[in-house]
Amino acid sequence: VAAIVLGWLLGGVVNYLGDVLPRRRSLVRPFCLHCQAEQSSWFYFLWPAGCRSCGRQRAWRAWVVHVAGAIVAVFLWINQSYPLPFWLNLLVWVYFCLVIVIDLEHRLILHVTSWAGAALGLGVGIWLHGFTATLFGGATGYGLMLGLYWLGNVFVRLMSRRRKLSENDAPIED
Repeated sequence: VAAIVLGWLLGGVVNYLGDVLPRRRSLVRPFCLHCQAEQSSWFYFLWPAGCRSCGRQRAWRAWVVHVAGAIVAVFLWINQSYPLPFWLNLLVWVYFCLVIVIDLEHRLILHVTSWAGAALGLGVGIWLHGFTATLFGGATGYGLMLGLYWLGNVFVRLMSRRRKLSENDAPIED
């Protein structure tokens, strides 16, 4: 039962951060996404119903995340054979769930979530593999992503040049 309650509350944390960070870029009291009225923190985290000011219901995502949090917490509690402890597995789930929610709804990857992920990844990597292997893995991953970024820029430039050339070759109609 404790895992269900913890997962439900962490689902509330994901919902709160997914609503507040993309819009306000800082931690503020929970608010209605429609009328901007402040919401009771207790009510917001425990029961994702509607706004008490305007009566609008919260998106179905709020319920899905709460339920998923409870299910994941129970799953991780039952299957504690992972190399990480229960609480750290749950923290990793909260992070990835938050990134997914913000990315799907706003098409954003916020700097604050990137830095939090880097810190979490560094901590988990050191826990599992030690400091040197974690730094080597992080540097390798950074280098690969930087290389893909550069290749993407080259691709965009080439496509832009081809489009300009094909526009110049097209016949002009009167």
